[in-house]
Amino acid sequence: MKCSPQGRGLLGPLLFFLLPVFLFPSSGRTQVATVEEQVWTLAQSKKLTQDRQWLRLLHFRTTWLGTESDVDSANFFSSPQGKTDPSAELREFIRAIFLPEAVSATQDKSALCRFPARYEWLKRNLPEISAWPSHPCPLLTRFRDEVRGPSVSMVFSSYYLNNPSSAFGHTFLRVNKEASPKDGVRYELLDYGFNYAANVDTDNALVYGVKGLFGGFHGQFTSVPYYYKVREYNNAESRDLWQYQLSLTPAQVAVLVDHLWELGPAQIDYWYLTENCSFHMLSVLEAADPDLNLLSGLKKYVIPADTIQVLMKAPGLVSEVTYRPSIRTQLLHRFDRLNAKEKDVAHRVVENRDLALLAEIPDVERQSLILDGVLDLVDFRYPYEVQIATDPVTLFKNKVLSARGANPHISEPLKIETPGNDRPHDGHGSRRLGIGWRKNHLGGEGLLLEHRFALHDLYEGQTGYPDGAQISMFEMDFIYSPVEKSFLLDQLVLFEVISRSPWTRLTPAWSWQTYGGIERSPWLPGRSPEALAKLEGGGGLNADLIRSRLNLFGGVRASVRSRLEGRSDLFSLSGGPALGLRGKILPPMILGVEAWWRHENREGFNGFIRDVEATLHWQHSKNLATRLVGREETGLRSLEIQLFGYY
Repeated sequence: MKCSPQGRGLLGPLLFFLLPVFLFPSSGRTQVATVEEQVWTLAQSKKLTQDRQWLRLLHFRTTWLGTESDVDSANFFSSPQGKTDPSAELREFIRAIFLPEAVSATQDKSALCRFPARYEWLKRNLPEISAWPSHPCPLLTRFRDEVRGPSVSMVFSSYYLNNPSSAFGHTFLRVNKEASPKDGVRYELLDYGFNYAANVDTDNALVYGVKGLFGGFHGQFTSVPYYYKVREYNNAESRDLWQYQLSLTPAQVAVLVDHLWELGPAQIDYWYLTENCSFHMLSVLEAADPDLNLLSGLKKYVIPADTIQVLMKAPGLVSEVTYRPSIRTQLLHRFDRLNAKEKDVAHRVVENRDLALLAEIPDVERQSLILDGVLDLVDFRYPYEVQIATDPVTLFKNKVLSARGANPHISEPLKIETPGNDRPHDGHGSRRLGIGWRKNHLGGEGLLLEHRFALHDLYEGQTGYPDGAQISMFEMDFIYSPVEKSFLLDQLVLFEVISRSPWTRLTPAWSWQTYGGIERSPWLPGRSPEALAKLEGGGGLNADLIRSRLNLFGGVRASVRSRLEGRSDLFSLSGGPALGLRGKILPPMILGVEAWWRHENREGFNGFIRDVEATLHWQHSKNLATRLVGREETGLRSLEIQLFGYY
């Protein structure tokens, strides 16, 4: 059968419509590619590859090694060259968000869901583009809903000497939620905290120190409900929390939250003295608000107190400072409400876990105050046990709570005023420079020069620092020798930590100290000075007298020294009783005496030695002080005066 002319007439139009399907089967992808290329072309024309916020979202920084990102894990970048090339990273990121699977699939691992802060930044900077890809991100949406709030605060957790990683304090961010729509009250315990810390894989203090100093740990950002941080710092470690609310806009806080989501899976080499929690808390703030310039105000080596100083110097950045007292601080104020008899009953209730002892105080109102104190005392003494539902301490606390609930008296809210002299941002600078003069009774004298990396000693101004605590690291003291006509190393303090908390029935605490470093032995007739390596430790009890204006310490100290030649027969051991007396004469002046009677056994000597040191420190201002020290050591008496500047 032959085809009719009418049939041949339909074939032409049909081929006209089918031909593009066969010749251009991926015309949809061609359209996507066109938008992708348009985005990349516009980004180049606007020089977005060098945009300040883009570089900060990637954590790019210029150092003597070059320009690269501080983030070390590949999962933070779309491009294999992303760590060192922001242009390659932007090109690959644009390509990733326009991939067909990124456009059509509902997956939280896509570039759109993995890097929301970068995506929103790109859209804000390219308003000319309307055909942006989009798809749901369930995990990201849930994270935003749980975390996001209108404001953010930097939180400083005060110094904690019993943990080396927290001896200098700690900083973390808190995103502040809106007030409750039900009662209009803002419940800060429901806020979220963001922390950056090292993933520590050792309990060995020496290994921890070495790895921490040389970037041997991986650091990571984590998010946790704020009440967990309160339980960890406020309760378990009895550390006061200082909260610095920042003036970021809600839109900038939203960028911050998205950026912290991006950082969650990433790993960053943790450097204890440089790229630590303090450094990276500021770096994420700069990413959220590109107008901030905080990192440039940091010192080369940074500690948490430096972070707070930088925030306070930024004009208008800190809008409010609030204080959250630790459980120890609360406990002291609770017991201030009780008389001596009531305090004794509260102690015995906890020690014997016997509520029947309350019968010794028949007044119901006074019983309620005792129960309030008992609850805080249990939390203070047993911070970890009360977190375990089946622990006997928890079961006893539940009984106390039941008794308190049955008592009809409603106690007045505990009002603790913000301490005027403990605010971290009011403390002296963390570094110290010193210049002075020393002379001994044999006629020797010389110029003194000193630099201390951190942080504070027992005699310096107490504003902003814990009383009775000393944390010294990397202090180098030099003395100019007229004979040698050069500077000699007088002392190198690698670390010296002293904790002199008062021992009381309410807060029993041992005082302790430890020291490691190198020092020059005293010059004596017939014996040239020697460089000695020294390791020292001690402990005892400290008492606060006259309303804490006078501190009396008694205990023991022991020391091992060796000449740096290292031969075992040149070791010397010494130990014996130690006493310390420190008095606050006037707010700017502190006077103290330290004495140590030690038996020393070294090459050519076996006997007792008395070391005595008297110190008068006068803090002229926040960052300027004078110190006078009289010393008798190994029979050599000397007097020195120094002028200290802090920065």
